[in-house]
Amino acid sequence: GKSGAEVADAEDLRITGDLTMAIWVRKTAEADEWACIFGKGAGGERSYAIWAEPRSGRWMYQQYGAVVDVLSEKTVEVGRWTHLAVTIEQNLVKVYHNGALEAQKSRPGAPSVGNGPLGFGFAIDHSGLIGAVDDARLYRRALDAGEVRALAELRK
Repeated sequence: GKSGAEVADAEDLRITGDLTMAIWVRKTAEADEWACIFGKGAGGERSYAIWAEPRSGRWMYQQYGAVVDVLSEKTVEVGRWTHLAVTIEQNLVKVYHNGALEAQKSRPGAPSVGNGPLGFGFAIDHSGLIGAVDDARLYRRALDAGEVRALAELRK
């Protein structure tokens, strides 16, 4: 569906440098198309986002502008709360699954910056996440591995 939440664009959300995105997600079913879990932008102006891949359980970080995709191998299981995090420090993107570093990749530069909203659980031009999100966090710095792990342990 299209349920979810959004925050209107603001200068503080137009992050082009170091950042951390962290969120808890619990899917109740797999979506048939890409579903935005947490991200800023709309249409061809996606700044930074965490997406759920259709029908696979996998997820990815994506940005437009200096395009980069970092696709997970681990899955977000239906019916189970999972902590996802992405850190970017000096153009090195790291993705974490339940507090453990899963993959990393260099990005060629900063994301596009536009006036799209920051969305939670849906994107304007895609189907919504089938499930729930909680405790979304956005930092204007890259958390270190220990800080990411501590966020993932908050629900244990």
